Amino acid sequence: MNKMEMILKVLGKYLSPLPEYSLTESKYLPQILDRIASKDDLKILLQIPNRPGKVAELMNISEKEAATRLNDLYMRGFIWIEENTEGGPKYCFGDIGLFMDGVLFDPRYDRYGDEFFDIWKKYWNEEHVHMYQGDHIFRVLPVEEVIRSTKIITYESVTAMLENASRIAILRCACRVKERRCDNPLETCIAIDGTADYIISRDIGREISYDQAIEVTKKSEELGLVHQTVNSANPDVICNCCSCCCGLLRSVLYHGEEAALVKSRYLAVFDRKKCANCQDMVCVEKCVFGGISQKDGRLSIDPNRCWGCGLCARTCPQHAVTLKEVRKPDHIPNEEGRFHPFVAKKDTLKHV
Repeated sequence: MNKMEMILKVLGKYLSPLPEYSLTESKYLPQILDRIASKDDLKILLQIPNRPGKVAELMNISEKEAATRLNDLYMRGFIWIEENTEGGPKYCFGDIGLFMDGVLFDPRYDRYGDEFFDIWKKYWNEEHVHMYQGDHIFRVLPVEEVIRSTKIITYESVTAMLENASRIAILRCACRVKERRCDNPLETCIAIDGTADYIISRDIGREISYDQAIEVTKKSEELGLVHQTVNSANPDVICNCCSCCCGLLRSVLYHGEEAALVKSRYLAVFDRKKCANCQDMVCVEKCVFGGISQKDGRLSIDPNRCWGCGLCARTCPQHAVTLKEVRKPDHIPNEEGRFHPFVAKKDTLKHV
């Protein structure tokens, strides 16, 4: 079996958001694997999902060698850990989005240069972006200061999520790494709890305090970045996203794939008595979704184009924009976070 045949077989093991979409048909993913996976790496990957003992048996190598090589692939972002028992960690594949994050979070891949990131960029914008058909992985988090008059749920409050976190880590934004369309800070992705353990264990991020994390979120709001988190009652990341680089925002804004991102429970509304229809139109500028426009000298909000981020309300000098609760708490599903199934339990990290 030649290397490209092995690459295609490995790609067949990664999960796609759409059953009818085959990753083996991708134009760009084989190029990525060809650059960062050796033939020996691919031989190991073809045995996944499995534990080190079984891999050793299948490949006729020692269990120690199998464990070492599997751990190496884990530390490089290729595979994850489904569970850890006395028989050792059971390694598995995540979906292709998790593979992308696992690679692009890691500064050690920078040595492959701009051409490598250009391939990822083309993959996302030409292929991956069209996979979103109601997958609803992430949702918008509202700016907290503009919804304090309402009953805030813990998992839509950045402050509460950070206060309750057992551990917090900061890491670079995978989207800005591949897109490189702006000069916003790279270190704006926040991981909490088990995901923070994972990030720190791989040395692809660093631990920060609650106060430092709050500072990151506040600075992000000042820059006009949109807070996003996993669409779950058990979120494990807080992203601060720009519309020019974020894969999910770009999916909505430039490709019309609105299923890529769930709206918050809130909708922006104008107080006509306070709204001065000011010439600066700061609210229009801050709305990355294009939901605010001026017609016949009057500002108005298109509810279909409002994702409830609250950046407009935060910046209105007249305090004429507020966020109104329009969706019930069950709008947010009670399920595990994006990374939780793989890294939530610290015992899965003992082998690292």
